[in-house]
Amino acid sequence: MIDNVADLIDLAALYAHMAEEESFPPIRGPLAESLWGMHNRLTITQEVLGFYLRIWGSDRWEGRGMDDEQMGAEMTDRILTITKGLFVDVMSIVEKGSKSMVTGDEGLRSLASQGRRFLYLRDIMGASQQEGIISDAASREWDDLITVRNLVVHNNSIADRSYRLSIGDITISMRPNRMMKGPLGSFVVLSERALTLYFHWARSYGNRLHPSPKPADDCS
Repeated sequence: MIDNVADLIDLAALYAHMAEEESFPPIRGPLAESLWGMHNRLTITQEVLGFYLRIWGSDRWEGRGMDDEQMGAEMTDRILTITKGLFVDVMSIVEKGSKSMVTGDEGLRSLASQGRRFLYLRDIMGASQQEGIISDAASREWDDLITVRNLVVHNNSIADRSYRLSIGDITISMRPNRMMKGPLGSFVVLSERALTLYFHWARSYGNRLHPSPKPADDCS
């Protein structure tokens, strides 16, 4: 898992450099800032995971008098706590960045807010799907990511309905009033999808604001 996080650190840096070099105002600033924010949060996650990997099985753990099963459960709980926090923070960065980018766009902002006072990520992506900025498949992934984020933040990861979602190469199962179930690395995979979908949404949105000029007709 720590290798996957390291790969995401590199990916966030790559996207951030691309944002600084390619994107147009008002996309460049908020996009680069948010991508570097994710890079920082991923780096913290890597450091904390590395700390626990170093001490797992060390004298510090052995001295606690736990058997292997108990130690495994303790470590699993720590990994889930660390990576769950990563995912929540990545989604928070995405939400703030996307709001910053669309605030000055009267058309998309109005469509997303539907006359409400506040903007929400789900509505921004819904409006983006209506405007052809993202695909139907990407819109469904955003819905799933936001659903998981909301359950983690507002419902202690307890599902409120039966649902099964597949993102990347993982599947997460939900049953009412039970903890969501998925592989140990689920929140790292979810973080990667949020990072990647966000970057591609921002580039597509930037291209909508600043379309490439059409080549002149050949009159020769």
